[in-house]
Order: sequence, then C-alpha cells, then structure tokens
Amino acid sequence: MSAKAVRNSNLELYRVIVMVLIVAHHYFVNSGLVELASTSLDSFKSIYLYLFGMWGKTGINCFVLITGYFMCTSSISLQKFIKLMFEVYLYRILIFLVFWICGYEYLNTESLTRLILPISRVADNFTGCFILFWLTIPFLNVLVRNLTQRQHLYLLGLSLTIYVILPLLPFNRVVMNYVTWFIILYIISSYIRLYNVQLFSNKTWGWLALLLVFISMFSVLVCLKFNKNPYWFVSDSNAILAVLTGVCSFMFFKDLTIPYSKFVNTLVGLGDGAGQLAQGLAHQAGQQAHMGVAHVALDLGPGGQRSHGVHHHHVNGTGADQSLADFQTLLTGIGLGDQHGVDV
Repeated sequence: MSAKAVRNSNLELYRVIVMVLIVAHHYFVNSGLVELASTSLDSFKSIYLYLFGMWGKTGINCFVLITGYFMCTSSISLQKFIKLMFEVYLYRILIFLVFWICGYEYLNTESLTRLILPISRVADNFTGCFILFWLTIPFLNVLVRNLTQRQHLYLLGLSLTIYVILPLLPFNRVVMNYVTWFIILYIISSYIRLYNVQLFSNKTWGWLALLLVFISMFSVLVCLKFNKNPYWFVSDSNAILAVLTGVCSFMFFKDLTIPYSKFVNTLVGLGDGAGQLAQGLAHQAGQQAHMGVAHVALDLGPGGQRSHGVHHHHVNGTGADQSLADFQTLLTGIGLGDQHGVDV
C-alpha cells in the first residue's frame, strides 16, 4: 500500500504545527533576540518573545512520538535505510551548496569531511542521533513485542522516573544524549500503539494538552518574575512539561477526526523541504535581529543545558564556531521528519 493511501491528515497537520513551533524556538533562542529580550523582562515584547520561542524541545518529542508510533509495527529493511541515507545526503548537499553560494560556507577539507560523515557528533547532532536511533528500532521492536503489557508498562515507568522525575529533585542532574531519549520516547509511543491506549476521550486529551500549554506558559512567566531561567520546565526534551505536553497533544491529534486534506498532506510532503526553507528564513531574520552577528547557533540537539535536566540551564545556543554545522544538521533533521514508517 502506498504512503499516500494510508497517510492521515490529522498527524500531518500535527507535524506542520510542530515544524512551525521548532522554527519559532530557534528563531528566538539562537538569533540574538534572547539578549534583547533579557534587557527588559517585564515588557510585553520580551514576554511575547519568550512565550513565542518556548516550544522547540516539546516539538522534538512530538516528532519522535510519531516515528515510534508507526515504526513499532513496521520493520526496517536495507531499502528503507538506503532511502533514509539518500535523504540525509540530499539535504546535506543542497544545504551546503546554498550556504557556499551565499558565502557562509567554504570549500575545504574540513567542510567536505563534515559533509561526507553522516554522524559527526552524537552529543548535539540531531541528524546523527536520529540515524543511530533509527538503527536501534529493529532491536527495540524485538524487545517490545516480547514484553508483556505489564512489563512494558514497568519499563516505561522506570524510564520516565529516571529521566523525567528524578531530575526534578534539587541538585540531581541527569545527563544523556538524544539517542537515549529517543529510545525512551519510542517506549512510550510503542506502548500507546501496541495496546491501543486511550484512557480518556479525544476531547479530554485535547483539553489536557491545552491546559498543559497554559501551565507551560505560566511557568515561563513565573520564572521570568523571579529572574530564573524562563525555560526551566521546558528547555530540554526530558523536562516534565515538555514531555506531558508532547504526549497529550500526540494523543489528541492521533485520534482527531478531520477530513482528508490534500493541501495539508501535500504541504507536509513538501514540508520536509519547506520546513528547511522556513528555518533558513528564520536564520536570516535572526541574523538581522542580532545586529550584525555573522553566524548564529541553531542547535536542535541537547546543547542548551539546565541544572536539573539533561544539561545546564543556559537558554542560548552553541558557540559561533559550531553554529553553521549545527544549523545545517538542524535543517537535515527537520527533513527527516517524514521518516515515520507510514509507507509500510
């Protein structure tokens, strides 16, 4: 069966929304607007910018939940892996050429090596982490298919306790990379898929997701009021509000009944490229907002750390020397959003 025949517009709409939120996050967090907003924390513009750019890590959770939901009942073949790597290198080459033509990239041994290697840094390279995670899926499928429902639930609870609950305790830092976190999200989404988890009505999931959105926004306002890191509860993908909001919104959209929309599905089909264009525009606008800074960091990986989460608590992104590679890897990563297994 072809992908178009089974692809529902509800999750495609969800992906469009998530792409926009990730673009907004990186436009604000890594363009210099953070520095401008921090000069007047109580102004309407600053508050708006902080709320506008707070959803990037939540968006990562949403993307990977979709991947796990479909791939846990699928299988990975050599053909699929070749297709994945073809897309990785297609996006890498196209983005490299655009940057080179625009004068932001140089043709030298270092840049060509970075272009050729599919995995350069596991610590904060989204594309590399996604590829490594993708390769673990056949083994994860064997695991979850041989667990009883109770064992699967216990594993899910243990994983969330270690990586979401324990970091809430003072001075209890949990460090991990995104390969690990993607596997945990896979455990969540595979449990939802394999055991047809409902718990609540679709309407209730929608209200819960909306409530968590407002709670997340309120947490930003409170942290701003007390001059703390405004993204304390959402700044990493394992932050409790980022996890809860991602799961509840996914539960709402996966069962949302909407008519098939050729426009939405076509947009997402392009979206993996269109999303890259949008991120490129955000990058350029961010450069202008930064008043002359040549390169801004756009890091989708866990480069921004906080004291009780995956990393430390800084809101800003990576250094300028790594920003270009991070931006290119971010664009490729958004392009890989289509690899969620619906073509099986």
